[in-house]
Amino acid sequence: MQKIGYLLFLMCFWLNMNAQHHHCGTLDHKTKWLTQFQQRLEKGLVQKNLNEPLNIPMTIHLVGSDDGRGYLSIATLLDALCTLNEDFEQWNIQFFMQDILYVANERWNNHATFAIGREMVDANSIPNTMNIFFVSNAAGACGYANINSYYSVVSKNCTGKGDHTWAHEIGHALSLNHTFYGWEAIGDIDSINYNFNEPAPEFIRYRGNNILVERMDGTNCREAADGFCDTQPDYLFNRWACNNDTRSRQLQKDPTGVSFNSDGSLIMSYAFDACQNRFSEEQALAMRANLIEQKDGLGRQAMPFGRIEQSTILPLSPLDSGLVNAENGFLEWEAVPNATHYIVQVSRLPTFPIFDVNQMVEGNSIALPNLQLGRRYFWRVRPFNYYSSCAPASPRFTFIATASTSTKDLNLSEGIQITPNLIGTGETIYIRFAQPRQEKVVVRLLDVNGKMLDSKQYNAAYDLEHHIQVNGTGLYLLQIIVGKEQVVKKIVIQ
Repeated sequence: MQKIGYLLFLMCFWLNMNAQHHHCGTLDHKTKWLTQFQQRLEKGLVQKNLNEPLNIPMTIHLVGSDDGRGYLSIATLLDALCTLNEDFEQWNIQFFMQDILYVANERWNNHATFAIGREMVDANSIPNTMNIFFVSNAAGACGYANINSYYSVVSKNCTGKGDHTWAHEIGHALSLNHTFYGWEAIGDIDSINYNFNEPAPEFIRYRGNNILVERMDGTNCREAADGFCDTQPDYLFNRWACNNDTRSRQLQKDPTGVSFNSDGSLIMSYAFDACQNRFSEEQALAMRANLIEQKDGLGRQAMPFGRIEQSTILPLSPLDSGLVNAENGFLEWEAVPNATHYIVQVSRLPTFPIFDVNQMVEGNSIALPNLQLGRRYFWRVRPFNYYSSCAPASPRFTFIATASTSTKDLNLSEGIQITPNLIGTGETIYIRFAQPRQEKVVVRLLDVNGKMLDSKQYNAAYDLEHHIQVNGTGLYLLQIIVGKEQVVKKIVIQ
């Protein structure tokens, strides 16, 4: 133990030389504010008001190379934001992107030291927001943040759906320490040879302070480790896997010799992402208080975006398996409520391994680049806004690039009226043309994914009585084709 103590004494010098093995590069002390908050918590002086929504504005900094390559993709960012908001939703804390900024700087994108990272943060941070930097190398770690700060830095390869690194670093920025606080010292000095079969010491020397080691009986939970009494002892300073009960496989012993397994469900632990899913109530109360008391009430504003509930995308032009002009084609789909943006992806392969188009757009249509004549393409659309990012991409649709498009929307001045648009199965609807035409008419019934269920042909575009026969109720599409023009109407079958 004396040998370990001597090595710990030298740790502060050695620490800045090598942090590559850390999952999280946040190696900071417990703040005076957090200590005082936990004292208030112990005395029952903290109001547990979890009903007030706190909506946190973020500035997203996507950092790439000097020539503007290697940025985190928008699709991955949306997946990560979805996971972040799911991690905080239980405690009525949600995050939205106030802006997305692109930073072309290879020195910052691949920074090996925290000093360079801090240079990046200082040069780019936007006041009154949480600043999130996505980089290729976050000083050798998956991410880091200063305790009680306005920023976090996250590595791109530790970002995405189901990865809790972003939430972990936000936890640090909102005052939280690791659940194993103090044991970072052992992780730096003796991570391979430390013997967990022996009772833990009474304290760990970390960053110039004696950190009490938490006991299983909870008698020192407020003073020891992270200072939260609803996070159990945890001494595991490397990444670790959990069992089916989200407990560590590694057995540990507290200073009194009591054996235990760490709780891997806590996001501020070093458990693998598949284990993590929550913050404790006391951790959540601390983060909420930090936002209000330490960050000038950051988060006390109305959410500027609504949640996207709709999970289906309806193609309008072309419909599935339709035709698109190879030289000046476009795609159009029905607008999704609360969506402000869409990711449109077009590929020659059905699995989308590469893209002819991979673009973010604000409207519900997109002009296409020149396409290869006669080739079949696959396309899909994902709706989102700067808060609600969990909606999946649409089903896969297809089109064929042709010399001239065989169908286009009928001019609204010509007009087609459908009555009624709410009918029962087996009933008749009436199709009336404002300007009748002596052309053949094809009427198709499609489901919301564009699959054709029924098709009938009529000899002229005059008033038609069209019989609807379908097995299921719900929303359907009625595609009416007159010559080389088309219109799509929605009907509801009850």
